[in-house]
Amino acid sequence: MAIDTNPYWDDHEEIIENIAEHPGTILKMYLSERHMPAAKVADYLGVARPGFANMLNAKRAITAPLAVKIEDAIGYPSELLMALMANHELAVAKASATHIERMPELA
Repeated sequence: MAIDTNPYWDDHEEIIENIAEHPGTILKMYLSERHMPAAKVADYLGVARPGFANMLNAKRAITAPLAVKIEDAIGYPSELLMALMANHELAVAKASATHIERMPELA
């Protein structure tokens, strides 16, 4: 049976929101603070500028191969980028999923 809310999620929504930011928006701030133009970084990484811009604007997921390239090029930890992406995707899924009741224990 589907239910509309998950009590755990409701109680912790604000906390999840704060840790579930898309890594692209964080990386965008990181680049901006260091005066690194996104187009120049995309070119250096060998990725398409529009796709890189979409990732920075939280419209596209960051992939593991891209995270490794970013770490190699500018030193931002790939593990952190991937953990942020996983947290973001999980928060989005929980917020938009139809939740179900816990399965009764088997007797």
